[in-house]
Amino acid sequence: MDLAPHTLLCDLMVNPLGIEQRQPQLSWQLPAIDRRGLRQTAYEIHAATTESLLKQGQPDLWNSARVESDQNVHVLYAGKPLRSRQRVFWRVRTWDEKGSASKWSDTAWFETAIAPPDWKADWIGSPSLIGGKKTGARAPYLRKALNLPCKPTEARLYVTSLGANEFYLNGTKVGDVVFAPGWTDYRKRIQVHTYDVSKMLNEGDNVLGALLGDGWGVGNIAWVGRQHYFDRPFLLAQLEWEGPHGQK
Repeated sequence: MDLAPHTLLCDLMVNPLGIEQRQPQLSWQLPAIDRRGLRQTAYEIHAATTESLLKQGQPDLWNSARVESDQNVHVLYAGKPLRSRQRVFWRVRTWDEKGSASKWSDTAWFETAIAPPDWKADWIGSPSLIGGKKTGARAPYLRKALNLPCKPTEARLYVTSLGANEFYLNGTKVGDVVFAPGWTDYRKRIQVHTYDVSKMLNEGDNVLGALLGDGWGVGNIAWVGRQHYFDRPFLLAQLEWEGPHGQK
């Protein structure tokens, strides 16, 4: 009987991009099989830098070996330290109450977020579109042309803002988030969204654009009014790409 785990999750998400935690939580589900007393008694997790290494049984990041446990949610990654912007491939197998091992699950992956030292971009915004304590200003539109020597095989966009933003590549909105990057206490943290934009970039001419809004960083917040954190919105965005021959 095949009891291979399924629905592998990292921090409760399927194949997530931009995981901030360097010890993310891994979870999986067991198949729904009608058998009295069926339960997980142990698990084993493998994690690797490439999917091929994983399938070859060479988990160069983490081999948990067999762990006697019925836990299948919020299992902390305990492998080698993870780098900024690193993709990790992982899979799991389990043992049942009879000591029988399941097949390995399908491969899942997660990708870590960009770390502060790896930011090369600068904050940009409008030098003149500034609202006041009672009224807002027109929304700034930012635009930059980019020429690429080849079609990227992989590309990531890391973007955040002081205020709200909508980012566009070649006229198409990136992602489906509304009022990105969302509410935060800007005195303590700023959320960053990571997008896979590999299919949105072309060889040759490309256009990057962003629309900024006051959001919670500049606009009204409860009883404290406008401009509690900043007097105008700003954008921070970094595009990284790789070509078929390793170009970056």
